Amino acid sequence: MEWNENLIKITDFSTVRKIDRNAVTQYIRRHPELFEGHTVVYRKALYGDDDAIRMLDKKYPLSTSTAVEIVQDPEVHILQKQVIELQEAIIASQKKIQSLTEYAAIADARQLLIEEKTKQIDEQKKRMDELEKERDEAKAKSVLSEAECQRLSEQMADESRRRIAAEKKMNEIKNMGLIQRLFWRG
Repeated sequence: MEWNENLIKITDFSTVRKIDRNAVTQYIRRHPELFEGHTVVYRKALYGDDDAIRMLDKKYPLSTSTAVEIVQDPEVHILQKQVIELQEAIIASQKKIQSLTEYAAIADARQLLIEEKTKQIDEQKKRMDELEKERDEAKAKSVLSEAECQRLSEQMADESRRRIAAEKKMNEIKNMGLIQRLFWRG
């Protein structure tokens, strides 16, 4: 797993839960089967993805009773709850941003595919025009044999079928909505 900005620093996790950082890192080291692929060391700090944090949360749940014992002021307690709720909202937003970023990348790839198909259609149109010109020149000169005229007509018909099929496929892609394009497997 590579580091990215959506990962959570394990020291931040231990600080919020008022747990010794060494206890958490030792738990991670003793259970490599659980955390393999879910943790990464970046700039001498250990980071975990959402799955790693969920597993640690099961082992070290956030205790509201500890916060009440330490802080007697109800106003501070309310603020602490709001901070926790905001942190959870931030995590949910980060997940949504990551998901949307992936969809945007897929949409960009689809757009590149559409542009490539358009280029192919343009090339086929150009080739078809060349074949038509060649056929017209041959008819005008009447130098070509009947077999040569037949061959050129067949080539032109093949190119026409390919162009029509490509244009049809292109129109299908263009008429798709964004969501359809994202999941299109053409």
